[in-house]
Amino acid sequence: MTIEPLKPEDADDLVEMMRDWQAGPIVIAPGAHGAVVRNEGRVQAWALLREMDYGFVIDELWGLKSKSGHLALGKLARWIESTIARIASERGVDTLPLGGICRLDNPTHYAALQKRGYIVVAHVLAKDIPACR
Repeated sequence: MTIEPLKPEDADDLVEMMRDWQAGPIVIAPGAHGAVVRNEGRVQAWALLREMDYGFVIDELWGLKSKSGHLALGKLARWIESTIARIASERGVDTLPLGGICRLDNPTHYAALQKRGYIVVAHVLAKDIPACR
């Protein structure tokens, strides 16, 4: 498995993965950087990351629903953390914040993040807004 920058030709693999997860469309925010974990030419996991005023945010982090997808997610998470650590060293600071949204309807994801040392530092409030009729 190799980690590489996200490329336009990865779009089909990403769309297929999102469809499998029954997730919405992929939106890449300005300033976001993408990375993929590839195995035998196919994307196994991918992420979008960007820097904000308060630290680095993982906008998207997805993997295939398979053992290889799970392994790729772990590899990508370790790569993201080591990249942020390298940036902190380059900037001469002791730490840089890294985080993202973890939905409450995904307790497995939440537990995995807690195991990696992540803690709740903010609450995201959401509301379904009905379409105009």
